[in-house]
Amino acid sequence: MKINGRNYMLDAIIPIDHADAAQDGEWDEEGFTYLVGEDYYVVTYRNKPR
Repeated sequence: MKINGRNYMLDAIIPIDHADAAQDGEWDEEGFTYLVGEDYYVVTYRNKPR
């Protein structure tokens, strides 16, 4: 998938101004977590309803 010059799904949903901080993020049981300054962000899994 390539959207707006971005090749990965996380790149498509994480704001560009968070890109550098998200490089230090990690996957855990909640999803993908990263810090921007003192703010904590989590990209969580969600199943699409049928």
